Amino acid sequence: MALPRHLKPPRVVADYSAFLQVRRSSLVFSQGVILDGILDACENVFVAKVTGKFQITLPKALVDQCGIRVGDELELRPIGRSIQINRRPSADTTRLLHERLTHFDRVTKRQRTRQAARSIPPARSRGWTREELYVRGRTR
Repeated sequence: MALPRHLKPPRVVADYSAFLQVRRSSLVFSQGVILDGILDACENVFVAKVTGKFQITLPKALVDQCGIRVGDELELRPIGRSIQINRRPSADTTRLLHERLTHFDRVTKRQRTRQAARSIPPARSRGWTREELYVRGRTR
């Protein structure tokens, strides 16, 4: 059985056993580092309870760690029997404000055009004024 290319012994046969020991220890070390990283990631498990309205409250530590703020939108994706939650990138507020102000200016201009086009006919005389109504029916 041939050894894989990365485990081939050095040219000197006497150093072969030392080479294998170093190679095995580095392999175990790298696996240990990987496993430690996985275990560290598993320690950050947060729990949230689902309410009667199917709402959840995110734990404060998770919110702080992920930088979630009030008003942020979260994307929920079903993955098997799990749910993946991703934070949507927030819109640039200055751009959003500019778009809203531009829209408001267009709507205001359109409303003023409508009001100018609609002329209200002069009121005809009814034989009384509003002020007279307040005085007319009172006993003195």
